[in-house]
Amino acid sequence: MRIIHFADLHLGVETYGKSINEHGLNSRVADFLDSFDKLVDYSIAEQADLVLFCGDVYKKSNPSMTQQREFAIRIKRLTDAGIPVYLLMGNHDLPNLNSSASSADIFNTLQIDGVRVISRPELTIIDTKHGKIQIVGMPWIRRSLVMQRSSLKNKTIDELNTEIAKLVTSITAELASKVDRSIPCVFAGHLWCDGSKAGSEESRITLGSDPVILVSNIALDAFDYVALGHIHRQQILRKEKPAVVYSGSLDSLDFGDADQEKGFMVVDIDKETGSCEYEFVPTNGRKFIKLYYAISVNDLNPTAAIIQLLSRTKNLEGNITKLTISTSEEMEKLINDEEIRQAAASAYHFEMIKNIEKEARARAGVDFSSDKLPPEELLKLYLDTNSGNYSESNREELLSYGKDIILEQMEQEKNKD
Repeated sequence: MRIIHFADLHLGVETYGKSINEHGLNSRVADFLDSFDKLVDYSIAEQADLVLFCGDVYKKSNPSMTQQREFAIRIKRLTDAGIPVYLLMGNHDLPNLNSSASSADIFNTLQIDGVRVISRPELTIIDTKHGKIQIVGMPWIRRSLVMQRSSLKNKTIDELNTEIAKLVTSITAELASKVDRSIPCVFAGHLWCDGSKAGSEESRITLGSDPVILVSNIALDAFDYVALGHIHRQQILRKEKPAVVYSGSLDSLDFGDADQEKGFMVVDIDKETGSCEYEFVPTNGRKFIKLYYAISVNDLNPTAAIIQLLSRTKNLEGNITKLTISTSEEMEKLINDEEIRQAAASAYHFEMIKNIEKEARARAGVDFSSDKLPPEELLKLYLDTNSGNYSESNREELLSYGKDIILEQMEQEKNKD
C-alpha cells in the first residue's frame, strides 16, 4: 500500500509575490500550487493508494474563493484517478468560533466521493485499491474547546497546554485500542512533538506557546507509521517502527526555510511482512537564499567583493535572496548599493540588510562590547539580561538558532578569506 504524506500547504502566502496571473493568483500562491501539482502528478503516475494530508490547507481560515477553487481542482484530479484523499484540519484551517465551519468542510457537506475531512479525533477506515487502511486522526485541538470545562476556565496558557497534551495522549490510546491489527493503520496528527526543530520563521514565533506532545505517547505499536504536520521542517523524530515523521511544508514560506528541502513523503506499507518503508521526494520549488558578508577594515573595494560573492552563488537565479552585510559606519560609505542590486538582478526577489556596527554602550551595568566577548557569549548575556521576556525553553531554542547564524557567518568569512 503506497501512501503520499504531506502537510502545511499554506495556500494564500503572498509575501514576496510580484504579480497576478491569468487565474487571478498572486505569483507566490502560484508557486505553492506548482509544488502541489508535482505531488498530484507523482501520486497519479505512481498509482498511490491514498493521499494523506496532515493539516493547514490555507494560510488563513477564510481563504479567497479563488484559492478554494484551485485547491478543489487538484483534489478532484486525485479522486478522478481513484485516489482517496484524507484531509486533517490544522490550526490555520479552524475558524475562531468553535461552532463555525472550516473552509474544507464543503467536501463533507457535498459528500464528495473519496474525500474525508477530519476536524475532530477519530478512527477512520478508508477503502483503497489494495484494501482497507485505518487512520487515527488527531487534528489541532484549540484551547477554546478545553477552556469550556468549568474547571479550566481560569488556567494559564501553560496549564491549558498541559491539559491538551494529556487529552491528546488519552484519546490516542483510546483510539489505538480499537485498531484492527490485521489492517494497516497510520496515525495522522497536526501536533508539536518533543524533540522537533522548527523550520520557518512563522513556526519559530510559536515557540513556547503550543502544547508539546511526547513522541512516546503517539508512537504506539498499533500504528505502522506516524504522519505529522504543523512543523515546517522535514524531519524524522523516530526511525524504528512506527516511524514518526514530519513531512515539512510543501513549499518554502520564508527565510526560516532557507537551505531546507521541501516536498512530501512516500510511504510503502506491507502488512504481510510487517514492513514500512518511506522516502522523501523533493518538489524543488522556489528557494530562500541567505547570504552573509562581513566587511573588514582591509577591504579596499567591498562592493567588488560582494558582487563576487553573488556571482559565486549558483542558485541565485529565480530564488528569493537576502544579503546581510556587517560593516562599520566608515566602511559602509564604500558600498555601492546600485551596483550590488544590478549584480543580483537574476534573483526573483533581492533584499539587502546592513548591520552597521556602532560604538557599544553599557546598558544597566552590563558591558556588551563586541571586542571583549565572543558572539556566542554576547548572545547568552543578552538573553540572560532580558530573561523576563523568554521562557527557559524559548531561551534555549533562541540560543540554538543564534549559534547556527554565528557559525554560518563565520563560515562565510572563512570562505571569503
